[in-house]
Amino acid sequence: MKVCIYTRCSTSEDRQDVARQIDELTTIANNFGWEITKVYQDYASGSKSSRPALDQMMKDAHTRPFEMVIISSLCRLGRSLSNMTKLLTQLKEYKIDLYTKQEGINTNSSMGEMFFGIISSINQYQLSQISENVKSGLRLAKKKGRLVGRQSVLDKGKIWEIEKLKDKGFSYRKIAKKMNVSHSTIMRCVNKKHILNKEVSVDG
Repeated sequence: MKVCIYTRCSTSEDRQDVARQIDELTTIANNFGWEITKVYQDYASGSKSSRPALDQMMKDAHTRPFEMVIISSLCRLGRSLSNMTKLLTQLKEYKIDLYTKQEGINTNSSMGEMFFGIISSINQYQLSQISENVKSGLRLAKKKGRLVGRQSVLDKGKIWEIEKLKDKGFSYRKIAKKMNVSHSTIMRCVNKKHILNKEVSVDG
């Protein structure tokens, strides 16, 4: 089986940690008789979205030059549960398996398939909970009569003044300069005449 090795150490760790990861994973590959086609190395915090080696590995995976990715631990791969699920799903679509040394996971096995299913279910549950919490918060705010969204930087008087300037032929930019607000705020105000009886929810 052709495999690739992915390693990562954070900027706070000794770079020798990557060398240790490579040595350990190479030993595992040799024990299983796997052929290592490439080693990908990142030196970045696990929370960072930009990881060049990981991005390149996922890009290479599209042409399937390897059949499995081997890593020392799941924490070296995904930034979060959601991100890890996305990566695992993409690898699965490419028919590429994952092996982790620390957790002993191999998605090429029935237990590995079960693990993938559990991870996907937990991620979906978290997303559903977040969505429900947001909706619940919005419903509560609406029930209590609170404005949802950004507070307006314009009161009714300023809105009427903007309308008068617009009717006189002033451009958006001239009105914005005169009112000391952003050009986009003026545009949004003019486009929301139907709510002039209350504050307009726009940014500054």
